[in-house]
Amino acid sequence: MRRLPRIMTAGLLLAVACGCSDPDSGLTKTQVTQVLDIQQESQRERADLSRARDELELDRRKWSERERKDPIIAEVIGKGLVLILSCLPLVLIVLLLVPANQDIPAELIRETLIGDNRSDRRLTADRHETRRRLD
Repeated sequence: MRRLPRIMTAGLLLAVACGCSDPDSGLTKTQVTQVLDIQQESQRERADLSRARDELELDRRKWSERERKDPIIAEVIGKGLVLILSCLPLVLIVLLLVPANQDIPAELIRETLIGDNRSDRRLTADRHETRRRLD
């Protein structure tokens, strides 16, 4: 038990002896202020570098997000165009099948049907005549 107080006393004396002396560093006051100014400037530069690194990281995240979104948007636009282009023939068919003017005069219908009948009669007459000649 006696050893512990002796070790503590020796450590305390050693600490006091080493810490009490104030040796002169050999620097003048202007040199000390220059060293302090250099240290402050280096701290400012580190802070600027840290801020710039944070901005770069933010930009990197934005670009990464754009890289993920842009292909999705392009795919949606492409699929939409394919859908529109595939519906275009159907729209054209509907436009061709639905007449533009629903009110067709009855006379025009009669003339068209009579004209068709006359041409049919001529064709059948020509067929009969061709058969007679062949026989």
